[in-house]
Amino acid sequence: MKFLKKVLDKQNEGSIYLEILLAFFVWLVILSTVIPSFLHLTLARKEILIEHMGNQILSRQVQKVIYDQPIEASIQQEGYPAYYTVVQENMEGMKEICVYYKSMENEEKHVCRTINKQ
Repeated sequence: MKFLKKVLDKQNEGSIYLEILLAFFVWLVILSTVIPSFLHLTLARKEILIEHMGNQILSRQVQKVIYDQPIEASIQQEGYPAYYTVVQENMEGMKEICVYYKSMENEEKHVCRTINKQ
């Protein structure tokens, strides 16, 4: 307690430097807890954007299949992974359209939709 009073006492020479050093370390502790959280949020946002782009591409490809237009087998956009479209038809005349892509962790992901094309 006496040490703290000495540090905070304005009469002592050099106490301003100790206060600045103390404030610097307090900010350092605060920033060391905030920056990792911010980085985690940034990565989670990028993952959501990649997934959203996959859903948008799937919607466009489904429209093309419905209107008998040619689909794009591979789609590459800047800042996003490559998206690959696969169309499979089963015995009942149903078509399953899937878009495959890689996540930020390099995991293979896909979104699919089944349509009844008659």
